[in-house]
Amino acid sequence: RGVPVLGSSANRSLSGSKYKLADVEPAVRDEADLVIDYGDTKYSHPAGMGSSIIALPSLKPIRKGIKFDEICSLIAQRFGTDPRAVT
Repeated sequence: RGVPVLGSSANRSLSGSKYKLADVEPAVRDEADLVIDYGDTKYSHPAGMGSSIIALPSLKPIRKGIKFDEICSLIAQRFGTDPRAVT
């Protein structure tokens, strides 16, 4: 108790998204004090797509990830601007 618990994306920079513990580099796993394998991540994607990044306040897409279209639709509904139309 009283100790922060942190999670990592569990990959080295520019090495792609990891959706299974077995895909995480041994060097990364070896640095962890505790490793828990709960199976595939909820939003795993066969093509290895990662998270979406949309710049604020411009709403310009920086990276189109696994939930990009869903996120854009929600932003369009809430704010009236669809990031897919922003260049």
